[in-house]
Amino acid sequence: MKDWSPQAGYVHQEDRRTAGIVNTLIYTSLATYIAVILTSLVSSDWKLISVTLVGCALQLIPFTLVRRGYLRAGSFTVVLNSICTVTVIATVGQGINDLALIAFPIIFIFSGLTLDRKYFRISVGFSLIAVCWLAVGDALGWFTPVPLDFENAHWVVLSMVSALLIVAGIAVDLLAENMRNNLDQARQEIAQRQKAEEALQKSNNRFSLIMDATQDGLWDWIVDSNDSYFSPGYYRMLGYEVGEFPMNSEAWLELIHPGDREHTLRVNMDCIEGITEQFEVEYRMKTKSGEWRWILGRGKCVERNTQGRALRLLGTHMDLTDRKHAEDLLRYQGTHDSLTGIYNRSFFEEQLMRLERSREFPVSIVMVDVDKLKITNDTLGHAAGDELLRETAELLRSVFRAGDVLARIGGDEFSALLPSTEMATAEEITTRIKERLMNHNLMNTNRPIHLSIGAATAEIQDIFETFKVADQRMYADKAARKLNERS
Repeated sequence: MKDWSPQAGYVHQEDRRTAGIVNTLIYTSLATYIAVILTSLVSSDWKLISVTLVGCALQLIPFTLVRRGYLRAGSFTVVLNSICTVTVIATVGQGINDLALIAFPIIFIFSGLTLDRKYFRISVGFSLIAVCWLAVGDALGWFTPVPLDFENAHWVVLSMVSALLIVAGIAVDLLAENMRNNLDQARQEIAQRQKAEEALQKSNNRFSLIMDATQDGLWDWIVDSNDSYFSPGYYRMLGYEVGEFPMNSEAWLELIHPGDREHTLRVNMDCIEGITEQFEVEYRMKTKSGEWRWILGRGKCVERNTQGRALRLLGTHMDLTDRKHAEDLLRYQGTHDSLTGIYNRSFFEEQLMRLERSREFPVSIVMVDVDKLKITNDTLGHAAGDELLRETAELLRSVFRAGDVLARIGGDEFSALLPSTEMATAEEITTRIKERLMNHNLMNTNRPIHLSIGAATAEIQDIFETFKVADQRMYADKAARKLNERS
């Protein structure tokens, strides 16, 4: 069944309440007007009856406005109609000194319940004008109120006063109910606010405990004023006491490694200027003890001005040093021979392919094989064989240059890649190897090292073929040495 009540078209509770009060005011005013009409019939005051009927008809305007959703217009219209009707009725009826004195306060109560502050003041202004009109007009004789002069007139007056008092009671009850509703709503809002504050306090305490327990750092930067906040964990991460260095960007920038400073600042500025919304950057920061620690900095812009420039950045700093060391160790283990500490075969082959595609030609390759390793393992044990390999790697490392790639590519085989190196230079290096080998064996006659060496140079690519040639020359050197030993 369709709801025809004046509140039906309103969604918000406050609007529905106001519509109900306006509806009550319309009905009570109509009831009062009917009482006036009945009284006027007794005294045959047709002028008063006509004015009151017009007042009844005018109430149809706010009645229609409220039901069509024009709540503010309907509320103001019903109050204004009531003021005008009461004023005219008092002018042609009993005047200011009688029933109007009761009616105007009632209208004030209803207008206070239904109108906002602006329109309430306007209605009060109209009421004051009406009161002045009645008072001055009565005193100066502009109009003459008609007295109730007939039998049992006092009962009529009593009936009208009773009707107004009933309306006043309804108005006061609505006012009291409104106050109770507002008080209940205020209590609910206070309770909700208290719960929200308690939840916020718990959240803040939880966050403080988390940030105090973790070694990660939280930072908050107001860009324009350069005001910053660093959490306690931020200071501890770098070995400082809380507040030991200033909370501003200059102090932070001063702690960054000079080699990382420009890049780190550029990443932050990109976010400030609106090029990025958030960023992530790794760099080194100096601790209180002077150690450099790797830091992962993450940040995000949370507020910008109308030009798109950041006003506030929030982020975290995480110590990556242990992870960096672990990554370096894994990387080292993946590219180096665990026994000798020089590069392994996997890395050597990667460099072969890289040099094949590079412009670093000519590329020379030196192959070295440790002779008599099996005999050492069989007679002296594998520990002695491992020591022989380590000594060989150390001897070769002392000869080759920093840009050369020296690797152990087999059980007893070593090889070196020499970028941008001609054959003459490669032969000089192999000569130095033999000289170092001779000096080593003179000083270590009880455990000499015997090496077979071969070298080749790739002038224009074909580096894998060059590797085979160097390997063949190494085996040729090995065969020649064996022949010399037999003879």
